[in-house]
Amino acid sequence: MNLEALADRRGDAGGMARLEGAVHEIVRRYCRALIGRSGGGFAAADALADDLARRIMCERCDEFGGPMPAEAIVYSDMAPVVARALRDQVLPVAPPSSGQVSPEHVHEQLGRLPPRFREVLVLRAFVGMTSEQAGRALGLTPDVVRQEQRRALSRLRSL
Repeated sequence: MNLEALADRRGDAGGMARLEGAVHEIVRRYCRALIGRSGGGFAAADALADDLARRIMCERCDEFGGPMPAEAIVYSDMAPVVARALRDQVLPVAPPSSGQVSPEHVHEQLGRLPPRFREVLVLRAFVGMTSEQAGRALGLTPDVVRQEQRRALSRLRSL
């Protein structure tokens, strides 16, 4: 899921479709991680992801392969939209069931992390980016991304 490599090949046969699929997958995972489930499914998160991925591909595709890393372009467009969606809606959080950690509980704990820790952890653990890709998206070095991820996981364990 290296957007830079896909952006370089978007002129090839099928290259644009692969790039579009990769952008959609990143946005879908990000939305699901931060918005979570509502009504037993991810319908709200997926609807936002579909719209957002389409908008990114329409409005910013020409910028891929330029001086700004593709991951940073996608992140800079999706993060504020998802943050606004979270701010504008109240999501119920169910208490964890006995002995198991529910997805809702994980979602609640993510919300308790400082924003930078949360973003690093979501991009690494839920979106599946490497430390290099997350670093390009956030404007950090891969070493800083790994440090922030360790700190975020440590903070989650203490919660």
